[in-house]
Amino acid sequence: MKKLFLLIFVLAGFSAFAQQSFSFEGLVIDGENKPLIGAHVFIDYLNIGTITNEEGMFKFDKLNPGTYEFTVSLTGFETHKRSINFTSGEWSSQVTVFQLQQAVYQLEGITVTAQKKVEQIKNVPISINAIEQSKLDDASIIDLGSMADYIPGLNVRIQSNQRPNFIIRGLTSDEVSPNAQPRVSLFFNDAPITRASGGVMELYDMERVEVVKGPQGTLFGRGAQIGAIHFMSKRPEADFNGYVSAGIGNYAQKNFSTAINVPLIENRLFTRIAAVYHTRDGYVKNTFGGTLNGKDTKGFRFSTRYLASKDTKIDFVFNYQEDRAPGVAFISTLYPNTNGDMGSITEASLDKGEDLRADKDLLNLNLNFKHFFNTNLYLTAITSYQTNKSYELWDGDGSAAAAINMSENNDSKMFNQEVRLNYEINNKIRGFSGVNFLKEKVEQTYGFQTNEQHMIHLFLDKNNMILPDGTPFSMPTIPNIPQMFGPIAGMPLALNHEEESYNTAENTSFEFFSDVTFDLSEKFSLSAGFRFVFDNSTVTNWAQMTGGDVAMLGNFTQNFPNIFFRPSTEKAYDGNFSGLTGRLVAMYKLDENSNIFGSYSRGRRPNVIQYQADGTVEVMQDEVVDNFEIGYKTVIDNKFIFDATAFLYKYKHFQTNAWIADPSTGNFAYLIKDAGKATSYGLETSFQWIVNKNLSLNGNYTYIHARFDDENSEGEAQEYAGNKFRLTPDHSFNFNLKYQGTINDDLTIFAIPSVSFKSTYYFEDANVGGMLQQDFWLANISTGLKLADPNMQFTVFVQNLFDKEYLLSMGNTGSLFGIPTYIPAMPRTFGAKITWNF
Repeated sequence: MKKLFLLIFVLAGFSAFAQQSFSFEGLVIDGENKPLIGAHVFIDYLNIGTITNEEGMFKFDKLNPGTYEFTVSLTGFETHKRSINFTSGEWSSQVTVFQLQQAVYQLEGITVTAQKKVEQIKNVPISINAIEQSKLDDASIIDLGSMADYIPGLNVRIQSNQRPNFIIRGLTSDEVSPNAQPRVSLFFNDAPITRASGGVMELYDMERVEVVKGPQGTLFGRGAQIGAIHFMSKRPEADFNGYVSAGIGNYAQKNFSTAINVPLIENRLFTRIAAVYHTRDGYVKNTFGGTLNGKDTKGFRFSTRYLASKDTKIDFVFNYQEDRAPGVAFISTLYPNTNGDMGSITEASLDKGEDLRADKDLLNLNLNFKHFFNTNLYLTAITSYQTNKSYELWDGDGSAAAAINMSENNDSKMFNQEVRLNYEINNKIRGFSGVNFLKEKVEQTYGFQTNEQHMIHLFLDKNNMILPDGTPFSMPTIPNIPQMFGPIAGMPLALNHEEESYNTAENTSFEFFSDVTFDLSEKFSLSAGFRFVFDNSTVTNWAQMTGGDVAMLGNFTQNFPNIFFRPSTEKAYDGNFSGLTGRLVAMYKLDENSNIFGSYSRGRRPNVIQYQADGTVEVMQDEVVDNFEIGYKTVIDNKFIFDATAFLYKYKHFQTNAWIADPSTGNFAYLIKDAGKATSYGLETSFQWIVNKNLSLNGNYTYIHARFDDENSEGEAQEYAGNKFRLTPDHSFNFNLKYQGTINDDLTIFAIPSVSFKSTYYFEDANVGGMLQQDFWLANISTGLKLADPNMQFTVFVQNLFDKEYLLSMGNTGSLFGIPTYIPAMPRTFGAKITWNF
């Protein structure tokens, strides 16, 4: 009996002790009382820690009465320590505020959401870089290509607003078929962009741009086969602020942007309105009228944030962008312009003149709902709708001849719904699970128009199409040689022939995903995740002659009465596909500011359904990549940050793009090919060093060895064996510095010079001799004055300081007939702008 009473007494004691445990919530703010996201909060005695969420809040559960030492830190702020004595029950309903003071001169803290939770970038166990709007402004970066120089492993080529290439670690985000998904996933405010052209957006009023490398299907969906780029615009805030910026430059450049943030209901409803206008004449003159490679963009963005309660937040973003750019300067490598000049990069002779253009209308609607059940459990629902309409007319032969005039008209509509539950358990387990539904409809029309009297030379002797003075040589009939041309010998050739190929796709995707991180100890954590995808695509195709006379040259290509697109009635193919991707990541913290990580992940590009020019359908095998990485990150004294990542990729069924010209089948088109197996490996490094209060240094270096294997999975020799991946230099780096000196209390001078380098790379996976860009250097500089009161900045900038001549593209449509064209890249540009922040 005594033992029973003793047992009851002990159990009662434990019960009483358990009842005394409590939860402790805190809020971390800066000197202006704004919440700090991603701050690290650590309890020394218990050896446990957590980070603040998007509201600056954190929570510890099951604490017992006693005295605890808290350490709160965030890059860019002084570390804060506080000892708190807890008494039973006193703290369960209170929120304690910790205020951090900004460091005099230290690294700016950057938080990211790549893993679907707020974290300091130094603590994320994947290869990730972020660039904020302030850095874009100071360095006068207004285009995606210049931004990419600051991010290791990223290359962005904008041939036109409809034809971009986002390249991460050698893999290019082309899409040809309307059901093809970009290999590099693009996101705008947490919502997917399914057409690569939707990622060609103006960099104005952005919070930051995050770039994640490696297969990220678990985190960013089925399109993130090799990485993701996330554009995050500034969200409304609780105070009144904004800016106005205006600039001018050579080539009649005008750039105006503005934003205003207005709280409508105090601590409840906020709005932000932003707009941009950016225009520039083309830097290539067309002797047929107008300029080429210019810009004319207008954009408008409306954002609102509604705090329905202290636990519920609703964000809405309306984003619209209109592009009305002149045409692209596809210049022939074989023919002179009408001035008789060969190889000019400043003057082209493209017969359509000012009719050449690249238009696009982009609309994004995003609704983001977030509800906190408690500090460590919240629900996110992201609803998005996007329309993308574009039209481009280009000269495929790059000369004064009307031989190959092409057009592409795209109209896509996409709806996406994601629901995700995020959780944290006992400050040891963090993760999320969710579902995603995507519905997309794409309509794509390719048009071809020709003067056969010019084009016939491409079938006979291409050297005769253009005379030495740059004018075309017309041949009114097929040569009257029956022995060579049979019954069509002597037949008249059409002065005008028009044809079109129509493609549509309805793409539906259901996805389930889950990811979890276990803190197995204070130093070691393990993350694992997967995403299961079910796709359905229905693709249709038909072709017809749309104008002019029948094409006698269609007898050469087997597509009569057309040349490229064999006339056909509507055909449809319906396909169901599924796939599983995942990741496994281990991270070990060497100390509070350094860690190493290793990971394995699998990426997948869904099966592609494509119709060839002769009307036959082909279903491509899904492309699969296995990725292995090891990385190191460190921050020293809050003044130096360094990271390095080594990676290895193994590809199966590598999907490459190629121009196909096969008269025996009538197949003349730009199609996806299965290039078999490929391997790439490399190293990325970057650093930032705050030398002193006046000087900071930044740099990055990337080595990529990306080649096609000698044999495919069946042991057969591959067509591209040993070839380099296109648009992928083996070596690239960027170095920049920022000097900032104080003239007096109100006036500061700054200068940001930068230099970037890319080694030789090919424009096509076929590695055709001569179709490459030799290694080159580029230098830029941005300098100016900052005034404290009023808060104004005057900037002068020069891009391509030494006017380096290099190419943006080579090959293109003309490659079908052995007359490749090239696009010259931007020459030296300069200008000035003034910005007022209020």
